[in-house]
Amino acid sequence: MGGLIGPASALKDGLLSHILYQNLFSSKTDSTEDMDLIGTGYYAIHSDYNIPKNNKSGIKYGSFISFGTPVGGNAAGGNAQIQIAIGNDGTRRIRNRWLNNWTEWVTF
Repeated sequence: MGGLIGPASALKDGLLSHILYQNLFSSKTDSTEDMDLIGTGYYAIHSDYNIPKNNKSGIKYGSFISFGTPVGGNAAGGNAQIQIAIGNDGTRRIRNRWLNNWTEWVTF
């Protein structure tokens, strides 16, 4: 493309729309937000500091990735979201949300 289409940013369309970029690349490593309400991003899990709040994953230390429906996405009415938690010992747990109802965490 000869550099005609630049990289996307949070404010500018590029190879991705800026809305999709915002949903995919936000990062909050020390969020104390409620895990049931948290948005798309990469997050730390640290039970000593209650990060994040309402953590029912069974993982005390590690990280998790949360993928929510992009703003304006086809499934926006379903409020779809997937969360994957990975413990510092390699434990992996996953759950998803549809219509504001979370499934139980399961090990994979």
